Amino acid sequence: MFDEFEPLIADRIFKYVYGTEKNKQVLMNLLSSCPFLKNYSLQSLTIQKQSLLETMSSKEKDCYADIVVFLRDAIIDIEAYRELKKDDIYVSKEYLTRLYSSQISSSKNVLKHLPVIQLLFVKKISKNLLKEKEFINHYHIVNKNGNCFYKDDLQTFIILIDKADSQSYNDDEKMNDFLTHLRLMNASSLEEVKCIGKESEIGMDIEKIMEAYANDTVFHEAIAEIRKAKMEKEAKLRGRREGRKEGRIEGRNEIQKETAKKMLEDHMSCEAISKYSGLSLNEVKSLQRSLQI
Repeated sequence: MFDEFEPLIADRIFKYVYGTEKNKQVLMNLLSSCPFLKNYSLQSLTIQKQSLLETMSSKEKDCYADIVVFLRDAIIDIEAYRELKKDDIYVSKEYLTRLYSSQISSSKNVLKHLPVIQLLFVKKISKNLLKEKEFINHYHIVNKNGNCFYKDDLQTFIILIDKADSQSYNDDEKMNDFLTHLRLMNASSLEEVKCIGKESEIGMDIEKIMEAYANDTVFHEAIAEIRKAKMEKEAKLRGRREGRKEGRIEGRNEIQKETAKKMLEDHMSCEAISKYSGLSLNEVKSLQRSLQI
């Protein structure tokens, strides 16, 4: 149990807690307490089916989590980053617009696109990535001149989880639930998770799910198998690439030798043959001896 603590902001456990049907109530609590979603209906919430294993990356610390939720009147994209980098912003924006535009191809009868709202939960932001270092940063899709496109339909909220501890909403139960989620995402030890969990019912629920995650041997064994298969596949691809490269080198060497052989038969000097064949002078002389020319 918890042999190695894995923070809630990490890819696999984030999906385990918030992205599965069995933990739907925890996800609903996160979204219903989110201050940016007050005007949207959560009654028809549907989680996009996904494998918790398919997005495993060989660079685990660099991969991010994404959960897509369909509401009656909006699509919510939820991502979590240990560190948000410039390239991540571009990828997220591309995914945001793809979720929006894919509604056309999914049904010919769509008269109106549902708005897509992106929630990025971030532990750390790369230096100088954002001009403002506020608790919450709100963005729209913009062009290079700064003009907004789809202002009401495409929105991104970047929530800095490490600033949650400095926030307090004593009279707002929902907002306090939201802050509990953020504090649990930011927790760096099991003791901290338990301490935060005692403060609210949702905190205790998430603590239990995190414990279940740590003890889910079937899940972790499946991940180990996926990782092993992926590493074997990458090794095979590497081997093929290296084999092709070695084959090209050997083929080129054979052509050089054939060229040098014909030049030796024409009694050209070893220096000239080396210059025009690409073989070293020693290789040409060795070839000359083997041919007894």
